[in-house]
This record gives sequence, structure tokens and C-alpha cells, in this order.
Amino acid sequence: MLLGREIDLDNLAKNGEALLTLGLVWFYAKSITKKSMGNTVGRLSKANPLDLAYIAGFLDGDGSIMLQMHRRKAGEETFRVKTVICFYQDSRHIDKIKWIKEVLDCGYIYTRRDHISELRIEGFQRVFEVLVNLKPYLRFKKKQVNLMLKIIPKLQQKMLFKQNTAIWIKKMQSYNYFSSQRNALEDVPVTTDI
Repeated sequence: MLLGREIDLDNLAKNGEALLTLGLVWFYAKSITKKSMGNTVGRLSKANPLDLAYIAGFLDGDGSIMLQMHRRKAGEETFRVKTVICFYQDSRHIDKIKWIKEVLDCGYIYTRRDHISELRIEGFQRVFEVLVNLKPYLRFKKKQVNLMLKIIPKLQQKMLFKQNTAIWIKKMQSYNYFSSQRNALEDVPVTTDI
């Protein structure tokens, strides 16, 4: 059993990539349970499956899954990579956003100037855990989830260089719908100087 779900190892063994992915997921899940934040995998495993299905539908319709590169003002690394899940809703319905935050037990809510309330979940561990638990119920954002679940363990272990990360970000952008391109990757210079 992995992350509260039964896994058929015989079928996975037939597909080397799936087995590699399973290994990375297992390694990552094991490592995050040892962090100071406690057993993050078990926290959501107790959530009602109907609630998770509703939240997944909400994410499919009024949410986004993002992989972003941000410029740092200080420190050795000039850029940092962020993993983000966002849920959006008109501020008149902020109670639904608060309910999602309560069920997922993570993230923060703020209201934008255009009266849209936004629940943002950031960080490799939180995003990974939420996506693992919502994945069985998603219909439209499976490509984004699969990509994110594949890349988060690599990011956490610092196994990706900046230019490779930029490729993954472009791929995620190609899966996502943008109402505006104000934060396009072209604004972030990517070089092969490492």
C-alpha cells in the first residue's frame, strides 16, 4: 500500500517508467513523513473521498496548477522554483474557499482587487500531497498533475539544473490555459551557465 492506495506491483513491473515513478513517489513520500511537519501523507488520507472529489472538480474548473521560476533578491541561487496550486472564486463565495482550505488543512487565502478570492497552496511537500490525493478524481488537469508529481521529487532532491527546469515550466505552460500572459517565462533569462 502506498499513500493509502493499493498498488499492483506486478502490473507496474511491466512498465519500467511506471516503476521508476513509483520508486520516486515512494522515496519522496517516505522522506516527507520524516520532516518536522509530521506525517503529511496521513493527514489527507482521512479526508472524506466525496470532499476530495468535489475539491478535484473545483480545481478542474476554477483552479490552476503552476510551476514557476522567481528571481531571488539575495542568496547564492539567483532563481527559485515554486510549485503552486490555486483555487479561485468570486469573493461573495469565499466560504467555499475557506471550506476547501479547512479540508486540505493547508494554504492561505487572500482577496484580490478584482474581488476574486484565491486559495494558494505552495511548497513541494504540500503540493505533492494534495495532488496525490486529488489525482484519482481529476478529469481535465491530469497532465499537469502527472508532470508535477514527476518533477517535485527531482526539485526536492535538487536533481534539476536551471535550464532543465525552464523546459519543464514551458511544458506546464503548454498544458495550462492563460487568460493573460503577464508572467511569461520570456521574462526570466535562462542560460546554460551553471
